[in-house]
Amino acid sequence: SHRPPWQQEAAVLEKLLLPKNRDALQAVLTFHVVPAAVDSHAARRADEAPTLNGEHLDVRTAGNTLLIENAIVTQADLKARNGIVHVIDTVMLPANLKI
Repeated sequence: SHRPPWQQEAAVLEKLLLPKNRDALQAVLTFHVVPAAVDSHAARRADEAPTLNGEHLDVRTAGNTLLIENAIVTQADLKARNGIVHVIDTVMLPANLKI
């Protein structure tokens, strides 16, 4: 039977939290971090962004919506002590993730 996407995502996240998958968890977390302060205006002008884990994220717009990979940015330009945060509606997984 087909599970809904949120159940599949929850199962992957559960596996990532196992001690034996620490490296995979680190790969997922660093896939969400760009080593630069990129606001939404700059992101809209980019077509990709390098991540801390060495992979690149696809960045694009659809109308007024900013997308990072297939994630929709739901809140942009939240200032943090160490950069700028963009809240997305899903967990992005690197293409080469093995768990």
